[in-house]
This record gives sequence, C-alpha cells and structure tokens, in this order.
Amino acid sequence: MQFEKILDALPEWDHFYTVDELDQRTMTLAEKYPTKVTVTVEGQSRNGHPIHVIKIGEGKRTGLFYACPHPNEPIGSLVADHLAEILCQDDELLNNLDMTFYLIKCVDPDGTKMNEGWFKGPFTVENYARNFFRPASFEQVEWSFPVDYKTLHFDSPLPETKVLMKLIEDLHPDFIYSLHNAGFGGVYAYISKDLPAWYDTLYALAKKYDLPLSLGEPEMPYAIKLADAVYKFPSIKDAYEFLAENTDKDPGQIIRAGSSSYGYSQQFCNPLTLVCELPYFYDARVDNLSSSDVIRRDAVMARLERTEKLFASLKTEYDVVAEHITHTSSLRTAVEHYFETMPDNLQAEKSYAAKSPDMEKMATVAELFDNEAVNPFYHLLLLGMVLRLLDEARAKDPRPEFDAAIDAAESIFKAHHEAVVANLDYSVIPIRKLVGMQLGAGLEALAMI
Repeated sequence: MQFEKILDALPEWDHFYTVDELDQRTMTLAEKYPTKVTVTVEGQSRNGHPIHVIKIGEGKRTGLFYACPHPNEPIGSLVADHLAEILCQDDELLNNLDMTFYLIKCVDPDGTKMNEGWFKGPFTVENYARNFFRPASFEQVEWSFPVDYKTLHFDSPLPETKVLMKLIEDLHPDFIYSLHNAGFGGVYAYISKDLPAWYDTLYALAKKYDLPLSLGEPEMPYAIKLADAVYKFPSIKDAYEFLAENTDKDPGQIIRAGSSSYGYSQQFCNPLTLVCELPYFYDARVDNLSSSDVIRRDAVMARLERTEKLFASLKTEYDVVAEHITHTSSLRTAVEHYFETMPDNLQAEKSYAAKSPDMEKMATVAELFDNEAVNPFYHLLLLGMVLRLLDEARAKDPRPEFDAAIDAAESIFKAHHEAVVANLDYSVIPIRKLVGMQLGAGLEALAMI
C-alpha cells in the first residue's frame, strides 16, 4: 500500500461530528490555511442550510468527494474532514497525487441532522434504530439525478443534487468518490471500471484493519460481481431491467426515483467512480464461506415471507392512524413510500429467487446469516422510523389514537429488537478502522487512474 504512513497516523474518533460541527471545522480549516483552501457555498439544502464545497490543490486531474449521500452514513464525513486536513499539511502528497480536490463533508445536511441522535452514542443496535432516518428514494441525494429511460422519467433533482450536478457538469471529474456506508455486515465496494489491481489493495486494507469482507448475499440481486466483495457500479437502468424481468408492473412506477451521480456523469465524462461500503456492526458469520445445511433458495424465500408478514402487521397498525396524520414531513414521506413500494420489490425478489440457478446450491453460512439475521436488522430501522413518525404526529396533534398506535408500534419494535439481538453476536467497529478503510480505498484507487 502506498499510503501506509498516512493511515497509521490516523487519530481516534469516539463519535461522529454533527452538521454544525462539520461546518465549523471547515471554516477553521480555511482560516488556518488561507492560501491552500477555498470554501464556497454552491447551494442550499431544502431547509436552507448552506452546502459548503472545499477546494484544495491545483492538480491536472479533478476529484469529487462527497459525504452523507444518505444521511445515516456519516463515516465519509470524517473521511472528507480528515482528508482536507492532510492535504493541507502534506504538500508532497498533494503534488504526487496531481489532483484538484473538491470535498463536500455533508451533501444532505437536513437528513443528517435527523440522524444526530445516535452520532455521539451509545453505539448499539437499538439506539441506532430509534434515531435512524433515511429518506424516500426520490428524496435521496444519491438517487435523484435526472433520468429518461423507457417508462422511467425523473426530472425533479433536489437542491442538494443540483449542487453535484453543476460540479459534474463544470469539472468533468476524473474521480468521483461517493462516501456511502452500510449498517451491518462487512466491507464491499462498487466500482465503475474493472480494476483488479485495486481489489488486492481493498483486501489488504481489510486485513490491515481486521475488517471482514461482505461475502453473503449481495445488496442488490442484480449486482454484477467483479471479485469477492466487489461489484460493478449499479445503475438505475439495471434496477429497471431487473423489475421488468421479475414483475408484471411498470418498473417506472415502482422505482419513482432518479439516477445516481455515476449515471449522470456519463453524459459529460467517464470518471472512475467508487463506493466503499462499511458497517458499524459486524458478526463473525458475515464472511464465513463454509456450507450450511439450507438451500439458498429456501433461505431467501423464508426471508421474503418473514418480511411480508412483518410489513403487513406494521402497515395494519399504521393504517389505523394514518388518516389522522395531517402534517407533511420527510419522515412521513419516507415511511409511506416504503409501505407503497415494498410489496412490488418483494415480489420481484421472489420471482428472481424462484428461477435463478444460483439459488439451487446450498447456502454458505454467510448467505444464510444475511437472510436470517442481517435482513431483520434493517427491518428494525424502518420500525424505528415509524415510531419517530408517530411521536412527531402526536407532538403536532395530541390525540388518543396516537397513544394507542405508539403503544402497538413500540411493542412490535421491542419484540423485533429482542429477536434481532438474540440472533446476533455483534461487535461495534471502532470508527478509526472505518475511516482508515474508506480513506485508504479512495487514495489507492485515485492513484491508479
């Protein structure tokens, strides 16, 4: 690895910075290095928060790094924050990389603020779920770029997305690093070009930080595997074709969202585009490739049926009070969007699992673990959002219907949480390891352009 010295010098972090803390650190950096750092406000969020873009360097190549593309994913905010520091401190590094860096520490400040309840800990599955927020797909910065493909027509980019669109249009970046992270599991990556030499550095970094690779079920059934834990960068067109093949409904009506920065960039340039996904929590089973005693198709079908039952139960409780919720909010939009789109997505997965020859083998321990333990973890996050929405509605309109609904939702949440943690032997990954992994993966990739 080329960047061992930088990675070995990483500090320790015991929490994530809030949006306001990130802004303050950006201003302090600009004051400390006035000849090296330029900070501009390239737009505002839907709630009027400024989107700060940091420019460092005058290299021949251009790199765009942006954090919190989903607001529950703050690991990248620390990566962008620390990278800005070391680029200012290390002239040799900046000169050798020959890159002009554009860094956004938080591209979705409104949504990120809604996750700050867990940023300072305690770092437990329950606290994460109770304070979790992720927008509806069409209100996600990463998935609201314009697209026009068959019956999918989306041209309602968010103000935050427009910031990225303009940067891509103006800069024609050579490298785009969308700083995502997962919640539970292991390390995996999406990359726009087949780059085998980089895969070896990814594995070396995972070994350095003692992080498991995600070797179970892929995040998306249609993901194209390039190597262990490495997939070709997915596009909204891939999602469309998967739904077209596995449902009898119009995929454009199911997706209801836009393209990604990767898809949008193809109109202007052909950057190396990278995502390095990392979990907060892990269990040793996530990379266990030994065979289980369950056929993979059976494991997948059982998972989908459990999901259907859980969502049906939760939606029944929600429908009782939905008519009394009169306010609009990003929480409400997100919860109702998931309820609306989940049945069709589950049906598509069922159809795929029923006919895919890949499902005929025995599941590995990692695949079985993803189906039986990791997937319920992600369901808990939606349960947490439902609770938050009901609390929000009661605060605006205190009526007895909300009291009963909250009691019912709380019972479902507690029972599901108990089942999830009973099926896990999870550990919390130190933040320094996560920052080092993501920072190292990005530096090694851009060095290969």
